[in-house]
Amino acid sequence: MPFCSDLCQGLLASTRECMSAPLTRKKMMVLGGIIVFLIIFIIILIATLSGGDDGGGGGSPQFKTGGDVILKVPLVVGRNGLPYQLKTKLNDQLKNVNFSQRLPDGDPSAMRTGHVGVQIWTVGVNCTATQYKDTIPQILEQIDVLKRYTKIMNFTIATEPTDLNTAKPGSVVGLVGLDGAYVLDSRPAMLRTYHELGVRVISLANICETPWTKMAGPNVLSPFAKAVVEEANNLGVMIDLTGTSKELQLAVMNVSRSPVVFTASNYNDLVKNSLNVGNETLDLIKKTNSLLMISLSEEQICTKDQTCNVDQVVAMFAALKTHVEAKNLGIGGGFGYDGKGFAVTGATSFSALFDSLHSKGPKFSFEDLKLIAYTNFANLFRSVKNKANLKADPLEFYVPSTDYPDGAMKCISDFDIRFPNSTKPTEKPPKQLD
Repeated sequence: MPFCSDLCQGLLASTRECMSAPLTRKKMMVLGGIIVFLIIFIIILIATLSGGDDGGGGGSPQFKTGGDVILKVPLVVGRNGLPYQLKTKLNDQLKNVNFSQRLPDGDPSAMRTGHVGVQIWTVGVNCTATQYKDTIPQILEQIDVLKRYTKIMNFTIATEPTDLNTAKPGSVVGLVGLDGAYVLDSRPAMLRTYHELGVRVISLANICETPWTKMAGPNVLSPFAKAVVEEANNLGVMIDLTGTSKELQLAVMNVSRSPVVFTASNYNDLVKNSLNVGNETLDLIKKTNSLLMISLSEEQICTKDQTCNVDQVVAMFAALKTHVEAKNLGIGGGFGYDGKGFAVTGATSFSALFDSLHSKGPKFSFEDLKLIAYTNFANLFRSVKNKANLKADPLEFYVPSTDYPDGAMKCISDFDIRFPNSTKPTEKPPKQLD
């Protein structure tokens, strides 16, 4: 490098000149400046020579295998239903629990071995039993037990995009997500309350239809639903569309000013499943810079005649890469739910997955793998936060009483206040036995 050689010779000449003459304060300052400059120059030179191109397809000074990526970059994993398991299996009692035996999906040693850096914890309850009854107090209990769990495990909860900067292999940062639209109980104040409690992801899933989210039809996105989307945008809460109908997915992405996330979805043309998405949705994901986090659940990633393993995950990524870009993809997981098998054997298999993504199929570059592992989700979180407007007027209206299903409002004790111009339905007398 002639430039470097000439620069060094010039600096040496200046130094000799300073040293050959009697030192004055001015000359000492000049000499000190030269020394500082040399130190900075050497640091920059070393960093430049050792940096290289992480994203090249044919190797990198930093990475030798795909699995090396998640040794250097925190791995973000989507939906994990552990909080509900804390309730159903432990009754929210966390003292002296061996998580590796009782709840493998919440085992911190497995997460650290698998190099998980960021985990989305999905809070939910059995909505078929709780809807229009005690959904809200049960959700609040699950947020509480999740926070207690993270404290015991020395994990942290992220509420700002900058919190992800503390994520590193071996130290898990978590985000609190909500399981479906039912968690609001059609009360707009609850979205704001959940946000205050640290929730940063809300699913609009159709696990249980609500008065304001429908599976299909011309009114799939009601005026109240549009207002909820806007409220989530204003608060900086990410909207998760996993498990929603195609109609609702398209409607939400067309009205949301922030990109959305699918925390556990795959390509429906490859494997038919209600949680997977089709071409129209993929087109909008790409157009809106949204994120599809690929589920590792067997039923979403493999057909019944396949032996489900990492190869099917690679095939799913390859199929999706023909429709969206690497910047639209992430790892969805789907752990924490009973009765599910997985194409990878838990968090400890992520290194093998990234090795395969780099070496097989379309061969994702190291730069692609960095995007998939961490950067895409970090960018999404930052974008949603930047588009937030906390100064906006809060949503204050309710779902019309006529939108509730028959019998639902008899459980609403403040019905007369919320709907002063409606008549509260009365209990039907029990049918007399013959």
